[in-house]
Amino acid sequence: QPFNGNLPITDYKIQHSNDNGASWNTINDGVKTDLAFTVLPNYDGCPSNPCIEIGVEAKFRMRAVNSMGNGDVSVVAAVTPAASTSMVYDVTIVPQTGEQTQALYVNWQVKADDQVDICDYLVHYATSAAGPWVLYDDGKSLNRNVAIYGISTFTSTFVKVTPVLCSTGCPGEESEIAWTMPVQMKPSKITRFTATPESITVMLDWSEPVTGGTDITKYQIQIKSSQSGARFNNQLLVSGTWANVFGGLPPKDAYDTYSHEATGLMPDVEYHFKIRAVNAIGEGDYSGGSSITELLVRTVTEANYKNYEDEHIPDDHNYATPGTKYAEDQKFEGKKDFGEGQTFDNNTEFAEGQVFDNDVNFSGKNIQFTGSSFQNAETFGAGADFHGTQAFTGANTFGADTVFTGEQNFGSAKQTF
Repeated sequence: QPFNGNLPITDYKIQHSNDNGASWNTINDGVKTDLAFTVLPNYDGCPSNPCIEIGVEAKFRMRAVNSMGNGDVSVVAAVTPAASTSMVYDVTIVPQTGEQTQALYVNWQVKADDQVDICDYLVHYATSAAGPWVLYDDGKSLNRNVAIYGISTFTSTFVKVTPVLCSTGCPGEESEIAWTMPVQMKPSKITRFTATPESITVMLDWSEPVTGGTDITKYQIQIKSSQSGARFNNQLLVSGTWANVFGGLPPKDAYDTYSHEATGLMPDVEYHFKIRAVNAIGEGDYSGGSSITELLVRTVTEANYKNYEDEHIPDDHNYATPGTKYAEDQKFEGKKDFGEGQTFDNNTEFAEGQVFDNDVNFSGKNIQFTGSSFQNAETFGAGADFHGTQAFTGANTFGADTVFTGEQNFGSAKQTF
């Protein structure tokens, strides 16, 4: 990229010569500021057919343009096109969308006869067609596609694929190079958003979404209620209308989780919460409608609310009591009939075969399950550990570092990990 003369560059003009620079043809590529361009044999502006041929040297030069006019032409670059003999061909990079930010989705083709001698593929990427190239570690795989995650340099990015041959154990001939221009985007939706209700407060926890390639600057949380007379911080909530709860960037905890306590609520009232992330590009989407990231939470009644967070559970405790909150490191001996809205903290361990027939709160970290059955769609905190076969219902959400040991019965609904 040249010096811009203290004014933004608005275009690059590319010229081609196939007569050793005696004459130059301008390639009609439109107005572009990309730092790479693929020249086809019959490019727009080509005076002959074709303008670029295999084995014939081609020369290129270019100049930058800004609001003051055209810059001087560059030094001349020469190249002699050659036909690729690689087993890998037609390398393409899928255009990014909102669900594909911070990743390059690369596909390629291999002839059926060549597939038998391929044991792996080496995928390299770089910010210059001349390198240096970075090997993307996708493990050993015969898949003819890969998602390259962690893209953080938003400039022209180049990709090539090299087959590893079974017959020699060595890399074969690398493919032709494909390229794209990764773009920064607004953040994606937040997929892990949990709530721990008490009588007049709700603790909200969430994990960072895909950032869109630039840092999250704040999170925005809103609240509403459809119940008549519902209040938030002594303000009457208009039925069905969202009000602001929080706008900021709290610190992460040891599990890379963010938290905010919504206060000033009323006991035994249903509240909805939704959240979105914001970065320098814009505001991410709020959850909406049936989205898993819009929470419906009922605060518990003051009469029924029991907090065993800092004390021993009495022998006569009724486990069906709605809204009970249990301590960290709680181990339940034997199966229990847990009531609606109960909350389980970090390192809870349930008995084998526990059935959860009411909707409860698994917002704690590292909760242990063995052969459990869940009769409602649930959201699980980070580090949940599932042993044996669980039976899940509906669309569940699993936090970071979830562990499954054994086969699971997820049903047909979409699960979020």
